[in-house]
Amino acid sequence: MPIGFLTEAERERLDGFPAQIVPGDIETYFTLSRADRVQIPRTTSAANRLGFALQLGTLRFLGFCPDDLSTIPEAVAAYVARQLDVAPSELARYGRRGQTRTEHLRQIRRYLGFRKATAGDLSRLECWLVDRALEHDRPTLLLRLACEHLLGLRIERPGVTHLERLIASARQRAQQETYRRLAPILTRDCKARLDGLLTVDAATGRSNLAWLQQSAATYTPPMILATLEKRACCRRWGVDRWDVSSLTPNRLKFLAQIARRSTNQALQRMPEQRRYPILVAFLYQTLIDLTDEALDLFDRCLAEAYHRASRDLEDFRISVARSTNEKVRLFREIGGDQRLFRIERQKQHPHLGPLLKGRINRDRILRNWDDLLRVAGSLKRGWVTASLLIGKLQSYPRKNQLTRALQEYGRLVKTIFILRYLESEPLRRRINTQLNKGEALHGLREFLLFANKGVLRKKQEEELMNQAGCLNLVTNAVVTWNTVYMAAVIDRLRAEGKTVNEEDIARLSPARYEHINPYGKYRFVVEDGLSRSRLRPLRQPAEQQSR
Repeated sequence: MPIGFLTEAERERLDGFPAQIVPGDIETYFTLSRADRVQIPRTTSAANRLGFALQLGTLRFLGFCPDDLSTIPEAVAAYVARQLDVAPSELARYGRRGQTRTEHLRQIRRYLGFRKATAGDLSRLECWLVDRALEHDRPTLLLRLACEHLLGLRIERPGVTHLERLIASARQRAQQETYRRLAPILTRDCKARLDGLLTVDAATGRSNLAWLQQSAATYTPPMILATLEKRACCRRWGVDRWDVSSLTPNRLKFLAQIARRSTNQALQRMPEQRRYPILVAFLYQTLIDLTDEALDLFDRCLAEAYHRASRDLEDFRISVARSTNEKVRLFREIGGDQRLFRIERQKQHPHLGPLLKGRINRDRILRNWDDLLRVAGSLKRGWVTASLLIGKLQSYPRKNQLTRALQEYGRLVKTIFILRYLESEPLRRRINTQLNKGEALHGLREFLLFANKGVLRKKQEEELMNQAGCLNLVTNAVVTWNTVYMAAVIDRLRAEGKTVNEEDIARLSPARYEHINPYGKYRFVVEDGLSRSRLRPLRQPAEQQSR
């Protein structure tokens, strides 16, 4: 299992300040309270006061202080400087005496209750990460959860490289723990059965794994029988009697997905400790999916029969319409309504009067707060999926208390967000920038997938996944190429003494495709790429105009 999962650029970014900090976070973490001001040394220079205050807010915000304090966003430095009545430029003079910053940071830790991580802290963090890795295996998510956990404990975050090693170790231990929890299932006969999944049958030319990986492409009677045969086979193998409750649904789905995307040869090369849990999860999840698939195929086949016979067609359409309207109504009630709501009816808001069309039932939220927290915890820990939760809420004939509480809380969150959006021009610009980047990426994908007018026409799920995976691969290749060469151009401009504003860089998109030819055949020789020691020569402006 690889230890490092971040690029050098990502490590550098995570060990430094964010490129932008939203105004709300600046106000929350960098506003100096009366107690904060007492801590700031009064007898020192303006540079020392500003540097101390910025480190205080930074530790409170990030949970650590980047080495280069001068890279803090200008908006943050200006906000803190105004509170201290000093010039933001004073920051350039801070830290000339290295011990000053060290002493300040030590005092700030004591004041905020932070401490440096000890070996025991890191050992306990790794154990905590093992539990999280059993729920969510994505390393970047585990990194974010680890940072949030340390911040909550007021332990200063160590370097990203150290956290990478902890996460790699935790994922390895989670793999071992998964095997241990499934050990009662993994008898000798069970292992032989699992290994048999990977053996290619001489008569059919494929393995049982490939047979089970293939999902139904049509809803004909023969396909229903084939699905039921697969389900019966899983039951004969005793899959329905396996107790996998020691693993979270997220872990089971993650392992099953690995098997669905892997060949039998790739799984055979894996060590037993990794291979067997993957196959157990695959069979268990496949049995569930086959049951749902058989019912869905039967419903579709029955509907098609009704359609061909032209019997009760109108009733069928009405029922479908009712089901659709019910889903729309449920979505609108849980959070789809775009109206704004107030908490107290007595307060008047002259400029927002036409928008505030309802009132939030605060008591309903408070009465059901514990249930809301349990729902949030179940979703975050992976014990239930969002689709399953919505399905359960939809199945109730009348809205229960939880649905009503979710509706009220959704109104509150949405109203707060829309008001912030209306109030903050930088927030609107940032959202618009991200939307433009998303549209640019969507445009790149449309440009690359020009065949069949951009429609995925494969029938088999495996073929669809392969086609989508190829599109993602080519898209990432174009984005990576553009990013590398755009960075080279920026470096060239700076080396030539040209001014390059960070705000302009933030608006650049690596999803450009004017220079890409999507037609023909491309051949990639890996050895040539690995032997290349430098980038291609950059074009000069005169060359660009001539083209």
